Amino acid sequence: MFIEDSFNDTYFFKIEGYSEFNLKIYNRWGELVFGTNNPNEGWNGTFENSGSIIPDGTYFYVVEYSMLCSLKSERKSGTVNLIRSN
Repeated sequence: MFIEDSFNDTYFFKIEGYSEFNLKIYNRWGELVFGTNNPNEGWNGTFENSGSIIPDGTYFYVVEYSMLCSLKSERKSGTVNLIRSN
């Protein structure tokens, strides 16, 4: 993710056909830096999208969602790298 270079400025987890959605992003110490229940709201690489700069590095996401066509809940997790351009 590059911040303020007009390329990949916001991290979204794309999903269609959901009934419930929850995205959380944590730093390496397990502290929550961003959370949303709105899949159209992405993370802009700041603390809770407030504009407060957080360090470059690897962050961890957990997304939980339920699909409209089933009652089954899904959980996915992984990493996202935050890299600011100069």
